[in-house]
Amino acid sequence: KTNRPFTEILTADYMLLNYFSARMLNRLDSVQFTPIEDAQYSDLAFSEDEYKKVKINDVPLAGVLTSHAFIRQYPTTATNVNRHRSYHVFKQFLDTDIFEISGSRVETDDIASENPTMNNPTCTGCHNVMDPVSSSFRHWQRRDERNVTPKSWDQSQLLAPGFNGEIMPKDEGAPLQWLTQRITQDPRFARATVKTLFQAITGHSLLINPDQHAGQLANQRYNYQQSIIQKIASDFIDSNYNIKQLIKALIMSDYFNSETFVGGSSQLLPSERLTRKLKATLNDNSFSGSNTLLSSNVYQGDQANGIMTLIQQYTATYGACESLKQDLAKLPADRILLPEFDWTSAMLDDGSLSAQTHESIKLNIQNL
Repeated sequence: KTNRPFTEILTADYMLLNYFSARMLNRLDSVQFTPIEDAQYSDLAFSEDEYKKVKINDVPLAGVLTSHAFIRQYPTTATNVNRHRSYHVFKQFLDTDIFEISGSRVETDDIASENPTMNNPTCTGCHNVMDPVSSSFRHWQRRDERNVTPKSWDQSQLLAPGFNGEIMPKDEGAPLQWLTQRITQDPRFARATVKTLFQAITGHSLLINPDQHAGQLANQRYNYQQSIIQKIASDFIDSNYNIKQLIKALIMSDYFNSETFVGGSSQLLPSERLTRKLKATLNDNSFSGSNTLLSSNVYQGDQANGIMTLIQQYTATYGACESLKQDLAKLPADRILLPEFDWTSAMLDDGSLSAQTHESIKLNIQNL
């Protein structure tokens, strides 16, 4: 609404809280929210869409990197030393997959030496890039606990905080704030932002860089997509990181409007629309309950990655079974899926499918 630069997703020294998140974080004493008139429930007398800026004086915030969502999504240990978080900073905000850095893959013998991440050339190719960013998270422990003392574990075997070869000054008290200022000035930040939104808006997947055996067409497609992404990223920087301009550019690109590419756009449905779609296509209302999609069958645990895939797989399997049961409960003349299936006939003949069953299967396949 205020056209603030998108770089504040990392550089913001404040949090955006609605009433409920402020209550959860015990910050209601530092911000005021407007009550809803004639609210049905007194505990829900505030809008979830009203957000206020909140600064926490004793915590140097650095956008989403210091948010509960990021810190808890990517926990660490005393041996991992925030490398897990560093990996995702590079992957999500710098268009860089640490695992794809060229070099030899680590073998068992490589980690037997003294401090291999700093001394073994097989390891340092990746760790010289990743570990200075890992050190910038040194105040953040396993989940979202923050340690204000100089060290919560021994970091003598880890490179000092830094980025792109620049070492952070020793008297800097807010390493992540220092880091995010440099990340957002890196051209890779704009490119990573474009790639994050590319598939969600256009419906087209990001193409993988073809190998040396790929044909001319694969190389042309990849190079064309990269040129579009680079152009949009450059314009994004020139617009002072206006996210609205980036989204507009993706919508106006060939990938959103193209008639010559196979694929088209995809759309993520909110739970209510997904329920209506399942009802319309499968005549199944099993998903209408408020807790159905919250069950452990779908979510498995608290890991957020892959939830959309799990919902698709669960819906496909469960929906197919439920619609088939409903179909078989009808008279053959009223069935849509399996009108040729006969409950009264013997399916097996001497342990094998009977000729009649075999023929009915063929007819049902033709019908489907």
